[in-house]
Amino acid sequence: RMAADVMMTKHEFKSSWEIAVHIMSLVNLGNEKDIQIIKEWASQLKDVRMRNHEGLWFDGYDQESKTSNVYDTSFAIVALLKAGEDSNLEIIKKGIDFIQRMNDLTYGGWPAKKYEEMDVGATSWAIIALAKDSYSNPSKIHRGIDWLKFNQHHDGGWGQHYYDVNNEAVFSWDKIPGKDNERLIEFLTKNC
Repeated sequence: RMAADVMMTKHEFKSSWEIAVHIMSLVNLGNEKDIQIIKEWASQLKDVRMRNHEGLWFDGYDQESKTSNVYDTSFAIVALLKAGEDSNLEIIKKGIDFIQRMNDLTYGGWPAKKYEEMDVGATSWAIIALAKDSYSNPSKIHRGIDWLKFNQHHDGGWGQHYYDVNNEAVFSWDKIPGKDNERLIEFLTKNC
C-alpha cells in the first residue's frame, strides 16, 4: 500500500507543522504515486488560513495570537521546497527573510519566537531551512552552526528546558543522546 493510502488524503490539518511533517515524510519515502497528495498538501500549506496577517506560518493551536515562529516557518519552507516549490515563491522568500531577521546577532542562534531564549531545535530547523534556500545568507548558517557547537555538552548532547506560564521549569532534558546530535552537526556542517 502507498503511504498516502494509509494517511487521510482529505485530512483537516490544524497547523502548518502537521502538514509539513506529512509532506516531508512522503517525499522522503520517494514513492511516485504519492506526488499528487504531496502537491495537495503543499497547496494547503500555502493557503492563507495557515498563515497570519504577516503572511507567515504560526502554531495552528495558537489561534488567538497567531504569532509567527521559527519552527513552523522553517518546517513549512523545508516541506514546500521538498515538494518541488520554487524558492522564488513570495511566501518562501518572506519566510526566509523572517528566519534571517530572527537570528540573534550577538550569538548566532535562533529563538522559537521573538523575546524568547535561543533554542537548539529552532536553531537547527532555521539552519536546515536556510541551507535549502539558495538565496540565504551563508554567514547566518555558519554562525548558527557555531552556536550549536558552542552549546553542545561534553558528552555530545544538548540541554533543553521547557517552562510553564510562570516561567518555572516543568520539563528538562539534561542530556539528549550525543550520537544523534553528532550526526546533526555532521549533516549541517557538510550541507551548509
